[in-house]
Amino acid sequence: MTACYLDYPRWFILPYQIPDFGTQLHEIGHDFLFATWPQSEDFPWFKEGSAMYFEGGVFMPDGSLEVSEPHPYCTSLFQKYDQQSALIPLNELIHLPKADFLADAERTYSQSCMVFNYLQNQEAGTMERLIQGINSGAITSNDQLIELLLVSTGKSAEEIEESYETYARQFGR
Repeated sequence: MTACYLDYPRWFILPYQIPDFGTQLHEIGHDFLFATWPQSEDFPWFKEGSAMYFEGGVFMPDGSLEVSEPHPYCTSLFQKYDQQSALIPLNELIHLPKADFLADAERTYSQSCMVFNYLQNQEAGTMERLIQGINSGAITSNDQLIELLLVSTGKSAEEIEESYETYARQFGR
């Protein structure tokens, strides 16, 4: 369980298992992103995609975090909606305002997670460029994030959609 009061994310976390590092990483990830880019709240595909990505990580003996594959929650829901031919088109997903994004949380969270995993693992350097743009203050809007995403991958939204869906389909089978 998590909660956020007021317009500023002031989280508290009640773990559903002990230890519950995944939920903690997810929620703390929101706070880090909000601290550098508060506008990420307006179009949450990147915010939730990154949080779900890190939630799926496992701490290694050396203290590093390894994310070897997408979170099982994401893969199972992606498969469910893929089998129903009910995936949200990528160009729509990345433009969904917060209220619409949250109204369909199963699909939006799982697909955002799979997009983030795809970009992190299949589009070399893209995530580093996006995060650098956010951290430097060069990205201040969702449109700027999307523009850099398209430039960094050298693909259209439709081409990224095809590639990420192919990538996502290999998990959880």
